[in-house]
Amino acid sequence: MGNTILVSCLIASIVALVIITFAFIRKQQQNTEYLLLQQTWEYALETRQQKWKEEQEQAILQLEKQFAILEEQNQQKEQDLIKQMEDLRQHYQDQVKDLTQRHEEQIKQLTINYELALLLHIEDVTLLEQDPQQNNRRQWRPLQLPDADLSGKDLSYYYLGQANLRNAILIDANLFMADLNGADLADANLSGADLSATNLTNANLSGAILTDTKMLVADLKNANLSGANIEQAHNLTPEQLAVATLDQTQKTPESHMPQGTG
Repeated sequence: MGNTILVSCLIASIVALVIITFAFIRKQQQNTEYLLLQQTWEYALETRQQKWKEEQEQAILQLEKQFAILEEQNQQKEQDLIKQMEDLRQHYQDQVKDLTQRHEEQIKQLTINYELALLLHIEDVTLLEQDPQQNNRRQWRPLQLPDADLSGKDLSYYYLGQANLRNAILIDANLFMADLNGADLADANLSGADLSATNLTNANLSGAILTDTKMLVADLKNANLSGANIEQAHNLTPEQLAVATLDQTQKTPESHMPQGTG
């Protein structure tokens, strides 16, 4: 009986020990599983945080890139706007300059037309001089067109006494039998002009250009030809030059004198 009880106690102790051991092992397994689960969760959290950080950095880089593109676009737009404004300002200045030049040209042309409209023909001057009562005499003053471009103008038979034509351009102008008594033609360009039978008494032709100018029987009494380019003038005789004022070094137009003149 005593042995039976002892065996029973021993078996009970062994069973209890097994149960305790099993419980301990189970507890250890649960702790290991919990630790593994915690490590897995921490790794997943760390991985997620790293991925989030990379996504944020990528997003920041993308935003910086977009901002740089926008900044470059804005700078380009600003430069384009500045260029458009500069082009507009230049266009405005060109328009103003063009309008100013056209206005000045129109004024010059109107001035020329006005001055020429006041001119009298030689026969009109003669008739007025023969009018003792001066009933038909209109107000007259010498022509004032210095620096004017009168190229190709027909001024033949006009009275141009005391006219101011200094520096005027009279290329190919027709001054046949015009009266230029005492006129100022200093430095005027008379290339190709017709001064045949023109009265140039007391006229100032100093420095004038007379290349290919027709001077047949032009009256040069007391005319000032100092410094004038007369070498290639046509039909200019020594008799005409003898009564004019010349420089000692001026070349005479011998090659253009009519045949039979010395």
